[in-house]
Amino acid sequence: MPILIENVFKNSSNRLGELITQSSHLEQLNQIFRKTLPKAFSKHCRVANYDEKKLKVIADTPAWSTKIHYLVPDLMKKLQPFKEFSNIEAIECITRPQESFSNSKLQKIEKNRLELSPKTKQLLKNLSQSTKDKNLKAALQKISN
Repeated sequence: MPILIENVFKNSSNRLGELITQSSHLEQLNQIFRKTLPKAFSKHCRVANYDEKKLKVIADTPAWSTKIHYLVPDLMKKLQPFKEFSNIEAIECITRPQESFSNSKLQKIEKNRLELSPKTKQLLKNLSQSTKDKNLKAALQKISN
């Protein structure tokens, strides 16, 4: 009986499984966080981490980071009713521009990109067909092309 690829990846005994679980958890937190933000903010801010009662948020410009800073007391009140944020004590906002790579860095990355063998590409295509997770399926298909 074939094993679904997402079951292999979600196995918490391996590092990849832990990363997938953490990523999924952060996405859930991000969805809740964005619901508490004014509409204009959601395109510019996202959850980076939530650890030890501190929510770390990334904003794409210093201006948005400052706006978040002024919203912290209101955001704390809005987030605390959610069980995921019931212990929140602080929100820290850092700035990380979306376009953080210069063209020369991007060119170096492209230059160092590894080529997959035809056999590996076919294996990835087969794996993408066996998974039910839409995001994983799309990623595997993109990698295999």
